[in-house]
Amino acid sequence: MSDPACMSGTDWGGTGCAPGAPDDALIEAAATVDDLLGGPLFPSLAALSRKIIEADSRRTPAAWMNVKRLLGYEVSSDSPRPWRSAA
Repeated sequence: MSDPACMSGTDWGGTGCAPGAPDDALIEAAATVDDLLGGPLFPSLAALSRKIIEADSRRTPAAWMNVKRLLGYEVSSDSPRPWRSAA
């Protein structure tokens, strides 16, 4: 993280740190994320991410319903817009 190019300027701005100068809290947060992504959650995260990307590229109700199911939502094809959350 000492390389300013490892994140965008917007990302650095959101951290409150100068580019290339992470503080201890940022380093700890990055390590925690690395542990989570490198552990048993990664295959599920990668699979779900791929489904969301594919659903977004197709933008069909069936694709979004599949993603909602993967996220644990109950979906019904009887709904006029089953791929949308209730407002």
